[in-house]
Amino acid sequence: MGLIRSESSVMKICESVTSDGEEAIRIVERIRRFRKNRISKILVNETPVPLYDTAKIVIHLIPVILFHPAQRYEYKISQIASHSNEMKPINCSGHNQRYNFDGFLTYSRDQDGRSQSYVQLFNNGIIEAVEGLLLKPHHNDGKLLIPSIAYENELIKSLYNYLYILKKLNVELPVFIFLTLVGVQGYSMDVNRTSFSIDEIYTIDRDILLIPEIAIESYGIIAKDILRPCFDSIWNACGHSGSVNYADTGE
Repeated sequence: MGLIRSESSVMKICESVTSDGEEAIRIVERIRRFRKNRISKILVNETPVPLYDTAKIVIHLIPVILFHPAQRYEYKISQIASHSNEMKPINCSGHNQRYNFDGFLTYSRDQDGRSQSYVQLFNNGIIEAVEGLLLKPHHNDGKLLIPSIAYENELIKSLYNYLYILKKLNVELPVFIFLTLVGVQGYSMDVNRTSFSIDEIYTIDRDILLIPEIAIESYGIIAKDILRPCFDSIWNACGHSGSVNYADTGE
Protein backbone atom coordinates (compact mmCIF):
# COMPACT_ATOMS: atom_id res chain seq x y z
CA MET A 1 0.00 0.00 0.00
CA GLY A 2 3.02 2.28 0.05
CA LEU A 3 5.06 4.11 -2.53
CA ILE A 4 6.05 1.91 -5.45
CA ARG A 5 9.63 2.76 -6.36
CA SER A 6 11.10 -0.44 -7.78
CA GLU A 7 10.20 -1.65 -11.25
CA SER A 8 9.69 -5.17 -9.90
CA SER A 9 7.09 -3.89 -7.43
CA VAL A 10 5.21 -2.07 -10.19
CA MET A 11 5.26 -5.20 -12.32
CA LYS A 12 3.95 -7.31 -9.45
CA ILE A 13 0.97 -4.99 -9.06
CA CYS A 14 0.16 -5.11 -12.77
CA GLU A 15 0.54 -8.88 -12.85
CA SER A 16 -2.40 -9.00 -10.43
CA VAL A 17 -4.68 -8.42 -13.44
CA THR A 18 -2.84 -10.59 -15.96
CA SER A 19 -0.67 -13.69 -15.83
CA ASP A 20 1.15 -12.59 -18.99
CA GLY A 21 4.44 -10.90 -18.10
CA GLU A 22 4.67 -9.09 -21.43
CA GLU A 23 1.12 -7.82 -21.04
CA ALA A 24 1.99 -6.53 -17.56
CA ILE A 25 4.87 -4.56 -19.08
CA ARG A 26 2.50 -3.05 -21.65
CA ILE A 27 0.06 -2.08 -18.88
CA VAL A 28 2.82 -0.25 -16.98
CA GLU A 29 3.91 1.56 -20.13
CA ARG A 30 0.34 2.60 -21.03
CA ILE A 31 -0.38 3.91 -17.53
CA ARG A 32 2.78 6.01 -17.41
CA ARG A 33 2.29 7.20 -20.98
CA PHE A 34 -1.26 8.32 -20.14
CA ARG A 35 0.01 10.36 -17.21
CA LYS A 36 2.77 12.03 -19.23
CA ASN A 37 0.39 12.76 -22.10
CA ARG A 38 -2.09 14.44 -19.75
CA ILE A 39 0.67 16.52 -18.11
CA SER A 40 1.86 17.66 -21.54
CA LYS A 41 -1.69 18.81 -22.38
CA ILE A 42 -2.00 20.69 -19.09
CA LEU A 43 1.30 22.46 -19.85
CA VAL A 44 -0.10 23.84 -23.12
CA ASN A 45 -3.53 24.61 -21.62
CA GLU A 46 -5.38 21.81 -23.43
CA THR A 47 -7.69 21.35 -20.47
CA PRO A 48 -11.48 20.89 -20.19
CA VAL A 49 -11.81 24.44 -18.82
CA PRO A 50 -9.46 27.44 -19.26
CA LEU A 51 -6.96 27.70 -16.40
CA TYR A 52 -4.85 30.54 -15.09
CA ASP A 53 -1.17 30.51 -16.01
CA THR A 54 0.05 29.50 -12.56
CA ALA A 55 1.90 26.58 -10.98
CA LYS A 56 -0.42 23.62 -10.53
CA ILE A 57 -0.98 20.52 -8.43
CA VAL A 58 -2.16 17.53 -10.46
CA ILE A 59 -3.53 14.20 -9.22
CA HIS A 60 -4.30 11.19 -11.41
CA LEU A 61 -6.08 8.09 -10.15
CA ILE A 62 -5.68 5.33 -12.72
CA PRO A 63 -7.26 1.88 -12.22
CA VAL A 64 -4.85 -0.78 -13.44
CA ILE A 65 -7.65 -3.05 -14.66
CA LEU A 66 -8.70 -0.52 -17.29
CA PHE A 67 -5.48 -1.13 -19.21
CA HIS A 68 -6.10 -4.86 -19.51
CA PRO A 69 -7.82 -5.49 -22.88
CA ALA A 70 -9.86 -8.44 -21.56
CA GLN A 71 -11.59 -6.32 -18.91
CA ARG A 72 -14.13 -3.57 -19.65
CA TYR A 73 -16.49 -1.58 -17.45
CA GLU A 74 -19.72 0.26 -18.08
CA TYR A 75 -19.54 3.29 -15.83
CA LYS A 76 -22.72 4.96 -14.65
CA ILE A 77 -21.49 8.51 -14.49
CA SER A 78 -25.01 9.72 -13.76
CA GLN A 79 -24.57 8.29 -10.25
CA ILE A 80 -21.82 10.84 -9.66
CA ALA A 81 -23.53 13.66 -11.55
CA SER A 82 -26.51 13.51 -9.21
CA HIS A 83 -24.22 13.74 -6.15
CA SER A 84 -21.46 15.97 -7.48
CA ASN A 85 -20.31 17.16 -4.04
CA GLU A 86 -18.49 13.84 -3.84
CA MET A 87 -16.40 15.07 -6.79
CA LYS A 88 -15.57 18.51 -5.43
CA PRO A 89 -12.45 20.10 -6.97
CA ILE A 90 -9.41 20.49 -4.74
CA ASN A 91 -9.50 23.57 -2.49
CA CYS A 92 -13.01 24.62 -3.57
CA SER A 93 -16.01 25.54 -1.44
CA GLY A 94 -18.39 25.51 -4.41
CA HIS A 95 -18.28 24.36 -8.02
CA ASN A 96 -19.99 24.08 -11.38
CA GLN A 97 -20.60 20.80 -13.18
CA ARG A 98 -21.39 19.42 -16.61
CA TYR A 99 -21.00 16.44 -18.87
CA ASN A 100 -18.34 16.66 -21.57
CA PHE A 101 -16.91 14.48 -24.33
CA ASP A 102 -14.54 12.70 -21.94
CA GLY A 103 -17.08 12.06 -19.18
CA PHE A 104 -18.14 14.33 -16.32
CA LEU A 105 -16.51 17.53 -15.08
CA THR A 106 -16.67 19.64 -11.91
CA TYR A 107 -14.86 22.97 -11.83
CA SER A 108 -14.55 26.41 -10.29
CA ARG A 109 -15.21 29.43 -12.50
CA ASP A 110 -14.28 33.07 -12.00
CA GLN A 111 -16.00 36.09 -13.51
CA ASP A 112 -13.72 36.00 -16.55
CA GLY A 113 -14.64 32.37 -17.24
CA ARG A 114 -11.36 30.84 -16.13
CA SER A 115 -10.91 28.14 -13.51
CA GLN A 116 -8.60 27.60 -10.56
CA SER A 117 -9.49 23.94 -10.02
CA TYR A 118 -11.28 21.09 -11.79
CA VAL A 119 -11.91 17.36 -11.60
CA GLN A 120 -12.38 15.31 -14.77
CA LEU A 121 -13.96 11.87 -14.42
CA PHE A 122 -13.18 10.07 -17.65
CA ASN A 123 -15.63 7.61 -19.17
CA ASN A 124 -13.21 4.77 -18.41
CA GLY A 125 -13.00 5.64 -14.69
CA ILE A 126 -9.74 7.58 -14.61
CA ILE A 127 -9.83 10.71 -12.43
CA GLU A 128 -7.77 13.83 -13.11
CA ALA A 129 -7.78 16.69 -10.58
CA VAL A 130 -5.92 19.96 -11.21
CA GLU A 131 -5.56 22.86 -8.74
CA GLY A 132 -3.86 26.21 -9.40
CA LEU A 133 -4.74 28.47 -6.48
CA LEU A 134 -2.68 27.01 -3.63
CA LEU A 135 0.59 27.77 -5.43
CA LYS A 136 -0.41 31.17 -6.80
CA PRO A 137 2.34 33.71 -5.91
CA HIS A 138 0.02 36.59 -4.96
CA HIS A 139 -1.35 34.48 -2.12
CA ASN A 140 2.14 34.50 -0.62
CA ASP A 141 3.12 38.18 -1.04
CA GLY A 142 4.50 37.40 -4.48
CA LYS A 143 6.83 34.71 -3.15
CA LEU A 144 7.07 31.29 -4.78
CA LEU A 145 6.03 29.16 -1.82
CA ILE A 146 4.34 25.81 -1.29
CA PRO A 147 1.93 26.19 1.67
CA SER A 148 3.23 23.20 3.59
CA ILE A 149 0.18 22.50 5.74
CA ALA A 150 -2.64 23.67 3.46
CA TYR A 151 -1.67 21.69 0.37
CA GLU A 152 -1.19 18.47 2.33
CA ASN A 153 -4.56 18.83 4.06
CA GLU A 154 -6.37 19.58 0.79
CA LEU A 155 -4.86 16.57 -0.98
CA ILE A 156 -5.68 14.25 1.92
CA LYS A 157 -9.33 15.37 1.91
CA SER A 158 -9.60 15.10 -1.86
CA LEU A 159 -8.09 11.63 -2.02
CA TYR A 160 -10.84 10.28 0.23
CA ASN A 161 -13.47 11.88 -2.04
CA TYR A 162 -12.02 10.53 -5.27
CA LEU A 163 -11.55 7.01 -3.94
CA TYR A 164 -15.18 7.10 -2.80
CA ILE A 165 -16.17 7.86 -6.39
CA LEU A 166 -14.22 4.89 -7.73
CA LYS A 167 -15.68 2.62 -5.07
CA LYS A 168 -19.19 3.82 -5.92
CA LEU A 169 -18.54 2.96 -9.56
CA ASN A 170 -17.34 -0.53 -8.53
CA VAL A 171 -13.86 0.03 -9.92
CA GLU A 172 -11.62 -2.94 -9.22
CA LEU A 173 -8.36 -2.37 -7.39
CA PRO A 174 -5.43 -1.80 -7.58
CA VAL A 175 -5.45 1.90 -8.50
CA PHE A 176 -2.31 3.90 -9.16
CA ILE A 177 -2.12 7.44 -7.80
CA PHE A 178 0.19 9.93 -9.47
CA LEU A 179 0.96 13.33 -7.94
CA THR A 180 2.61 15.95 -10.16
CA LEU A 181 3.62 19.56 -9.53
CA VAL A 182 3.78 21.71 -12.66
CA GLY A 183 5.55 25.07 -13.03
CA VAL A 184 7.33 24.90 -9.68
CA GLN A 185 10.96 25.70 -10.51
CA GLY A 186 12.18 28.24 -7.96
CA TYR A 187 9.53 27.34 -5.38
CA SER A 188 10.46 26.61 -1.77
CA MET A 189 8.53 25.13 1.14
CA ASP A 190 6.71 27.61 3.37
CA VAL A 191 7.76 26.50 6.84
CA ASN A 192 8.59 28.19 10.13
CA ARG A 193 12.40 28.22 10.01
CA THR A 194 12.77 28.95 13.73
CA SER A 195 10.47 26.16 14.92
CA PHE A 196 12.26 23.54 12.81
CA SER A 197 15.83 24.92 13.05
CA ILE A 198 16.12 25.52 9.30
CA ASP A 199 19.16 27.64 8.45
CA GLU A 200 18.92 27.85 4.66
CA ILE A 201 16.12 27.95 2.10
CA TYR A 202 16.45 25.68 -0.95
CA THR A 203 14.32 25.93 -4.07
CA ILE A 204 13.01 23.29 -6.49
CA ASP A 205 15.45 22.90 -9.39
CA ARG A 206 13.02 21.81 -12.12
CA ASP A 207 9.72 22.91 -13.58
CA ILE A 208 7.89 19.59 -13.28
CA LEU A 209 8.00 17.21 -10.32
CA LEU A 210 6.81 13.76 -11.42
CA ILE A 211 6.31 11.97 -8.10
CA PRO A 212 6.57 8.16 -8.37
CA GLU A 213 3.30 6.26 -8.40
CA ILE A 214 1.52 4.87 -5.36
CA ALA A 215 -0.50 1.65 -5.58
CA ILE A 216 -3.73 1.42 -3.58
CA GLU A 217 -4.94 -2.13 -3.04
CA SER A 218 -7.71 -1.44 -0.51
CA TYR A 219 -10.48 1.15 -0.29
CA GLY A 220 -9.98 1.17 3.48
CA ILE A 221 -6.74 3.13 3.33
CA ILE A 222 -5.73 6.06 5.54
CA ALA A 223 -5.10 8.88 3.05
CA LYS A 224 -2.47 10.71 5.08
CA ASP A 225 -0.39 7.53 5.33
CA ILE A 226 -0.72 6.72 1.64
CA LEU A 227 0.27 10.23 0.59
CA ARG A 228 3.14 10.68 3.02
CA PRO A 229 5.80 9.32 0.61
CA CYS A 230 4.58 11.81 -2.00
CA PHE A 231 4.77 14.66 0.47
CA ASP A 232 8.23 13.54 1.57
CA SER A 233 9.40 13.60 -2.06
CA ILE A 234 8.21 17.18 -2.48
CA TRP A 235 9.92 18.22 0.76
CA ASN A 236 13.07 16.45 -0.51
CA ALA A 237 12.90 18.59 -3.67
CA CYS A 238 12.89 21.65 -1.36
CA GLY A 239 16.00 20.48 0.50
CA HIS A 240 14.35 18.82 3.51
CA SER A 241 14.53 15.23 4.76
CA GLY A 242 10.75 14.85 4.66
CA SER A 243 7.47 16.46 5.65
CA VAL A 244 7.66 18.09 9.07
CA ASN A 245 3.89 17.73 9.40
CA TYR A 246 4.29 14.12 10.51
CA ALA A 247 5.62 13.06 13.89
CA ASP A 248 8.65 10.77 14.09
CA THR A 249 6.24 7.88 14.65
CA GLY A 250 4.70 8.52 11.23
CA GLU A 251 1.53 10.16 12.56
